[in-house]
Amino acid sequence: MAMASIARTPSLLELAGTSAYRQRDPTKTAAWQAVHEHWQDYRAEVARSHDGRRLPAFVEAAAKKFLGCGMHSSGFARVRCRDCGDNLLVPFSCKQRGICSSCDGRRMAEQAAHLVDEIFPRVATRQWVLTWPHWLRFRLAFDATLLTGALKVWVKTVEGWYRKQARDEWGIAEGKCASIQGLQRFGDALTLNPHIHSIFCEGVWYDADGNDTPVFMPLRGPTDEEVQEIAMDARRRTLRWLIRKGVLEPGEDFDEDESALAEDDPVLAWCTKAAVLDRIAVGRNAGQLVARLRAESVEPKKMGRRCAVADGFNIHANVRIGPMAKAHLERLCRYILRPALCNARLERLPDGRIVARLKRRWSDGTWAKLFEPIDFLAKVSALIPQPGRNLLRYHGQFAPQGRWRDKIVIGPQRRKKAGCAEGSAEEKQRRLSWAQLLKRVFLIDILECHKCGGRRELISVIQDSNTVSKILDHVGIPSEPPRFEPARAPPEEQWLDDSWD
Repeated sequence: MAMASIARTPSLLELAGTSAYRQRDPTKTAAWQAVHEHWQDYRAEVARSHDGRRLPAFVEAAAKKFLGCGMHSSGFARVRCRDCGDNLLVPFSCKQRGICSSCDGRRMAEQAAHLVDEIFPRVATRQWVLTWPHWLRFRLAFDATLLTGALKVWVKTVEGWYRKQARDEWGIAEGKCASIQGLQRFGDALTLNPHIHSIFCEGVWYDADGNDTPVFMPLRGPTDEEVQEIAMDARRRTLRWLIRKGVLEPGEDFDEDESALAEDDPVLAWCTKAAVLDRIAVGRNAGQLVARLRAESVEPKKMGRRCAVADGFNIHANVRIGPMAKAHLERLCRYILRPALCNARLERLPDGRIVARLKRRWSDGTWAKLFEPIDFLAKVSALIPQPGRNLLRYHGQFAPQGRWRDKIVIGPQRRKKAGCAEGSAEEKQRRLSWAQLLKRVFLIDILECHKCGGRRELISVIQDSNTVSKILDHVGIPSEPPRFEPARAPPEEQWLDDSWD
């Protein structure tokens, strides 16, 4: 059932006013410096280590575009103050995922605003986090089809729990759920860790009067014991689905380590790798998991409030957002859509190495990780998602084919209440502008002139390279686009045997 739009109460920061816009300098970040100085070294090392093979084309393109992100030489927009005539040149962004924290940050803010303003109705929501076992993460990170299937299994598991509660406690036989899924490919300090952040509406929709009008029934949150049961159910459903797809033999999990021993004999190398990975080496089932027999059955363990783990399947469901707390819901959406890299926690040492500080100190006292530049670039390359792979998914009644989607999401209702005429500019606008996002998230008003306090307006968008160079040379801004530093020659071999002389 569509809910009426309610005005959001301004926060204390909003009441304090906006701040002036300051253009960022990407060349001072550790990630940009590493890409600029060591990308060619990284490419050369990949070619030497893998018989001349190259990096994927989308990774090469992402690095090249990232180098020009925020640079005027890549093009810019010209805005001018209506009162004093002051000009400001705003450079374009690269729009790359995984490698550019600035563009990922804009995408995060835009998608979070869209979810809060256009999708989620005024009902309570709950975050569910699923982390898969280590042995499954590698396959899910690089097999998009497998990841989509595992995601669907997870969504059906949680939806089944909500629908069962509605049926057993309220007699609702055909309850419908709605949720969004944020796929994160990273963990703390650049680790490759694909996992799911789901936001479910805390309840179900059903047709009470038989006239195809959805009514929302709020439901309670899960208990600690129910979270443990859901963890076991998610494990059972996922393993059964993987067996059905032929990914593994009926057995248990294993420790997947793709770094196998290097051997001269390819057959021996494969047998060694199969033994390390606990896979079947030859025969009809080659490559599948070796079946295991357990002396004891798997039991879920409580890890905290509404948090449980069952044989590597970790579930956390203790974050709930009330129906009126839209600001908290938007912060949660930003969290699940956040960039993989955080420039504030990256630092480049004088010798070129990269320090990546952890968000929280680990139990063993580790507070940061230290990377060589080439290894840092290798870690970043693994975090770049393949083109066309959506990291934000809609399920249930939020999906495009949802039966009551148009009656549940608040977008059509909000635009109707606002009195927008059909076909108007506001009705057609689907995305927030960059200026609107800066003001909404960081309270920075780029359209406010810092000299006279007047309002700026867009004059033109400059993309032609010759025009860009002429304007930049005239105003004294470097017009030469940045280029990768050439690869360094490998160190000369040291001769240990001097019997030749």
